[in-house]
Amino acid sequence: MGEIQSKHAGSSDILETSDLKTLKDKKTSREISVLLYRVLFRSEEVRGGSVKVVKETFIRTHSNHPELFPILDRTKFARDMVSVFKTSSVLSPEKLDTFFTSIHAAFQNEIRYLLGKSTQFTFDIMFQVIESILQEMSHPEDQRTVDVKDRELILKHFRAYNDLSKYFNKMGTSKAVIDKKDDIITEISINHKEITIVSIENMFRNILAQILLSRKYNCGTLIDKWSTEYGFGPEQAQSMRNYIQQTATLTDFRTQYANALRAIGTENDMDLMFLRTLSNYYSSWVTQVSEQIPA
Repeated sequence: MGEIQSKHAGSSDILETSDLKTLKDKKTSREISVLLYRVLFRSEEVRGGSVKVVKETFIRTHSNHPELFPILDRTKFARDMVSVFKTSSVLSPEKLDTFFTSIHAAFQNEIRYLLGKSTQFTFDIMFQVIESILQEMSHPEDQRTVDVKDRELILKHFRAYNDLSKYFNKMGTSKAVIDKKDDIITEISINHKEITIVSIENMFRNILAQILLSRKYNCGTLIDKWSTEYGFGPEQAQSMRNYIQQTATLTDFRTQYANALRAIGTENDMDLMFLRTLSNYYSSWVTQVSEQIPA
């Protein structure tokens, strides 16, 4: 398995004019406006009232006049935003300029993640990350291939994922969670500011997808479907049943996978290979379902 790659900023992260067309193909004007509003609301200045932003008015203005909010031009973005909000803010123009400059940087970070130019953490690499972390933690610090900054960012994503999962467990029904989706994503994004809002939205859909799949399938079914998909026989399927509880729910697969990794260790390369392909199949399955869930 390949190592986790460092995602520190590089030249490939820079947004270009061609990215704007890709963005429009991916998201509607309103969805982009809602994302910018969420970036604004994440700030203490907006939540505290230092900068007053009326949600629907702002979203409508942004959707109808995107030229006032240029994604690529930070200086113009900040200047235009200061012009729009200077009468509804207690901050000085200088502080407003600094504030909106930081908002633009955060908004660009969201766009980069949305366009796949900054994939710090996605569901399809979750199980690779789990394996790498378990391997890394068994090595002395000076022998680890993932630096402290990257490792901490990975762990922050896991914490956000776990906090999001708690909402699903606490609220009981999928409908209740879906009805409160915006509020939940907003709260998680405020509590985990280092993580993009787009990433949190993706986590929400991935968790929901697993819950929906769990209504019909369990880990035993997963092994059967994986075995059929890869053309494996009963012997290979049984090798996975030795580590993965068949009756475990799909929402428990992450824990089952981590326990299986510990049990297999480095002594059985074949079982480790089977486990990796099983996790790949599962993540692909969940991702396909999550992509069908409305944004």
